[in-house]
Amino acid sequence: MQKTKITPEIEAFVRENHKHMTGNEMARHFGVGKGVIHRYQRKHGFQTPRSVSNANRGNPVGFTRFTPEEDKYIRKYYLKLPIKTLATNMNRSYNGVMGRIEAMGLKIPEEVIQRNKQLSYFKRGQEAFNKGMKQTDYMTPEQIERTKATQFRKGNKPHNTKEDGVISIRPDSRGIKYKWIRISKANWQMLHVVRWEEVNGPVPEGKILRAKDGNSMNADPKNWEPISRAEHLEKNSGALNLPDSMVALYLSPKDKQLREELLKYPKLISIKRNQIILNRKINENLRNGSKTKQSEK
Repeated sequence: MQKTKITPEIEAFVRENHKHMTGNEMARHFGVGKGVIHRYQRKHGFQTPRSVSNANRGNPVGFTRFTPEEDKYIRKYYLKLPIKTLATNMNRSYNGVMGRIEAMGLKIPEEVIQRNKQLSYFKRGQEAFNKGMKQTDYMTPEQIERTKATQFRKGNKPHNTKEDGVISIRPDSRGIKYKWIRISKANWQMLHVVRWEEVNGPVPEGKILRAKDGNSMNADPKNWEPISRAEHLEKNSGALNLPDSMVALYLSPKDKQLREELLKYPKLISIKRNQIILNRKINENLRNGSKTKQSEK
């Protein structure tokens, strides 16, 4: 029996595809016996990677082989099209195409993955495909019926809906925690404000409430007093009150790590604080003296 000869076309194909296809697949592609391809591979050292061989071994239930034409299409477009689009064009599943890409030893660079993600995002100003359409315009009666099982019923409330009177604790932008109370749906107010107004009436215009003991969680009306915003700024200004953290900032305005280390030396912080206060008093006296001289003129 005469052996099938290897044509230049088959030789070129084997050299190009032996890392992505098994000998059996290449044999089917040219309609020749698998031994023809296997002998040529052994002779020239064209070994198929184990990962490709394992991916194509056997024929389990539900497993569908990819044709050489499909493999060629994947190699041509896997870097150009999102995998979902590629799978749709081939009438294959996403997982099936991804599995085939891995079996063929192909790699998708990270920049291509990120590019494909960007392509899948909605763009600013992009309109939904069903804008202005009725549900019956883009869904069949069967599809509409199936969606009813997941629709919220009229009057339905989310599982985490709070009732009126419930108190919640929330931090503000500075991380200071306050108690809030639900008055009605979508209407939450600070608990200490509500309690204070129940006793004293509305907070005077231009005033805000300040905790006397400094405890923002203490909603007792007796603990809160109305003060102007200027007074509030003065009482809570770090630059004016000079807490340890502010003094450390004066000592080391640029080095955060050094500031944290300085806080371990309270005596040094105290000396610097006294120096700042003394300098402020000297400057204030100089300003007052200058104003006095100008008024005398």
